[in-house]
Amino acid sequence: MSTFDDLCALVERVTAKDAPLLYRQHYGIEPDSGPLRLADWNSWQSLPFIDKALLQNIPIEERVFIEWGDINSIHASSGTSGRPPHFSPWVRLDGYEYRKRFHTFTRPALCSMPIHHQHEKFLDEFDVHPKLIVFDPRRARASVELARLAGVDSLFIFTGHLTLIGPEAERLNMGNDIRFIELAGESCSRALYQYAKRIFPHATIVSFYGATEVENPPITYPCRPLSEEDPLELHHPRDGYYLELIDPETRQVLPIHEGVEGEIVLTADTSMPPKPAVSPLVRYRTGDMARVFQEICSAHGMWSFTMLGRAAMDFIKIPGGILRADEVERVLRTLAPDVTDTFELHFSQKEDAGSVKVSVTLHLELAPDADPDRVAREIEQRIRVGASFTYADGVERGMYLPIICVLFAPLYRGKRKRMVRD
Repeated sequence: MSTFDDLCALVERVTAKDAPLLYRQHYGIEPDSGPLRLADWNSWQSLPFIDKALLQNIPIEERVFIEWGDINSIHASSGTSGRPPHFSPWVRLDGYEYRKRFHTFTRPALCSMPIHHQHEKFLDEFDVHPKLIVFDPRRARASVELARLAGVDSLFIFTGHLTLIGPEAERLNMGNDIRFIELAGESCSRALYQYAKRIFPHATIVSFYGATEVENPPITYPCRPLSEEDPLELHHPRDGYYLELIDPETRQVLPIHEGVEGEIVLTADTSMPPKPAVSPLVRYRTGDMARVFQEICSAHGMWSFTMLGRAAMDFIKIPGGILRADEVERVLRTLAPDVTDTFELHFSQKEDAGSVKVSVTLHLELAPDADPDRVAREIEQRIRVGASFTYADGVERGMYLPIICVLFAPLYRGKRKRMVRD
């Protein structure tokens, strides 16, 4: 974690007189004034946040802090949030050293994560030939057949591609050969983890947390592999990244205490040797919600957290509380084997008996003998929308319509939305 002196030096560097205008304009620094110098932690916490919307309105030349010839690639965000893609220049190719804790990498990998030459660079030191087979989700069969011929034993993939690769790997009887899987892009549900372990029984599975707008995308390293007993994905901040948690509404900084939940605010100063940062991020609102798991991890000596979802996509305010994707997932796990924890919640507001009420339809993987109506009533009783207020309480008070459960056959062909506003 960065020290206060590190953060002060970063702010001075990005607000220097000859620096690009991003931070000088955002902080309201006069053209003739020198760099901004912070006096204490209060002055740090008074710095205004930046977010993707702000960066999208800044010309890229005002966000590039190095020579253009030193940039190796420019990347676009996925656009999952519905916003236009954001273009981010990258220069660094390191950051995956943590993988060595989990696997030896003596054979090639199948990869759908960007950027491919970054993962090839990681494999360079292992003298693996060929190094990387690129997975094409539109041609899953051909991609996996090529991976088998190349002798692949690890996967660096988006979580949504697991169920495209799995059937082909099973068909080719290559599941036992896969020893390492890294999942990115979205959380891995328990049901999906169980699916992966059925197809790839010998694989160590870890989660990846990064963002396209961060030039060296592994923001964290995994504390431990995922497991059936403890399916939480736990992350630690990497060197060069300072993470804060804030209340997304009040924007107040929250303490790093066990159980605290907040939006991740990222300061990314990847200007450590050998290369400087293309575009340092100072107090960047990621939109990702996290919960502190431990203040001090006994294995790694720093705080750990688990992801809860996207603030704008996995949390829906309703009268009396909040519908949360992680809470729905928790409840569904208590109802196994009637349902899995794979779901898609459709939310709307409907007029009923002269008033507008919350309407929820849950698309679920239901067991053949499970009664959808009975499952729906169980879910209503167990889902908390407030500290001491359940969905069933809202139905009883005439605020919500009863939950409807329908059968859902999920297709993991990209980032899956767990909560949809109809």
